Amino acid sequence: MGASALRLERDIDRITAGWLADLATWTLDPDAGETGTCTLCLHYAERWQLDEVPHALLHLLTLPVEGAVVDYASESFGERRGAVSAGSLRNLASRQASLRVLAQHSAIAWALSAYVEPQIRRLAARLLEEIDAR
Repeated sequence: MGASALRLERDIDRITAGWLADLATWTLDPDAGETGTCTLCLHYAERWQLDEVPHALLHLLTLPVEGAVVDYASESFGERRGAVSAGSLRNLASRQASLRVLAQHSAIAWALSAYVEPQIRRLAARLLEEIDAR
């Protein structure tokens, strides 16, 4: 494994750890006006088995991961010019990044259960109360 691949793994581990640490203070904003899930998040949510995570929260992980993937693919393409296509390097980097995130899936599941799901349950209960009050 090359130095740039090791750097990609370290970057993904750092990004995921930071995102996990931020979950404790993340707040669900029901008034944010969710407009739908972007294709980048759909792509990674499926790979990471996080398809039930609110888009705003998932986006905070996918954007920096994708940035690291693109940086790695660009750097690797420069090193291997002509030997491999940029698209295949990006796909390879995306798969490697996904494996690093999936390696932390149990910690992610615990943090979501501890910090995010209670917020969603409270919001759902509040919405049901509002419906019953009508």
